Amino acid sequence: SMISGSETITCTASVTDANGAIASSTSVSVTVDNTPPTSTGISISPNSGVVTGSALTCSAGFNDLEDGALTPTYAWTVGGNSLSNTTTYTVNSTDTNVGDSVVCTASVTDSDGNTVTDSATVTVDNTNPTISNVSVSPNIAVTNDATLTCSASASDIDETVSPTFAWN
Repeated sequence: SMISGSETITCTASVTDANGAIASSTSVSVTVDNTPPTSTGISISPNSGVVTGSALTCSAGFNDLEDGALTPTYAWTVGGNSLSNTTTYTVNSTDTNVGDSVVCTASVTDSDGNTVTDSATVTVDNTNPTISNVSVSPNIAVTNDATLTCSASASDIDETVSPTFAWN
């Protein structure tokens, strides 16, 4: 039968000869240690080009000689701050900054209480700002003594930005 960890096995040898005489040894015992689970790998998808708004998925596998395949729990963190405890996390500017490392840690505990973790990391890249609604006013019947105003709308999902203007 299958032996689980921390189980003690005892062996006693005996022999009977052709005349029916019996001899027995003293018992010898050994304790079988539990084998902790092992990681078969962990990954985050996508693992590059990660920007604010990216939906990340963490996938990990663990095996245990006594328990077989184990289902992990997940924890997403940035700088030690907890973000999510599911297999997915969507990067947002409230939780992260450009250059931050987003870490997914997967953990399992086998039936004997041995816990094993594995982790993967991706880096948050910059999202380019956008500019729109550029206009000059007035834009009709402009004379050389008119005061012109240039305006535009600028946005960046990663941070607060304001447009700057140059006249040529």
